[in-house]
Amino acid sequence: MGKVVFSLLLALPLVTLGASSNQKCVLSGLWRNELGSNMTISAVNAEGGFTGSYHTAVTVTDKRILMSPLKGSQNRKSQRKQPTFGFT
Repeated sequence: MGKVVFSLLLALPLVTLGASSNQKCVLSGLWRNELGSNMTISAVNAEGGFTGSYHTAVTVTDKRILMSPLKGSQNRKSQRKQPTFGFT
């Protein structure tokens, strides 16, 4: 059996409202897309790391779809003063 590798690209629009520094990027929670796939992200720790899971609702097979673990990191302030993040 071959190993299937899933990639997930999540694009979140970041909006800057005036000069407000109170705006935060909150990743934790349940995220769903229009196809019914969902991703759950734990709280981001003090170092910016987080874990979670991804479960796709899209398939072309009769086989059971397994939940995929994810691990990521958030840089709370980038050079543009907006948080950035990535995960696999």
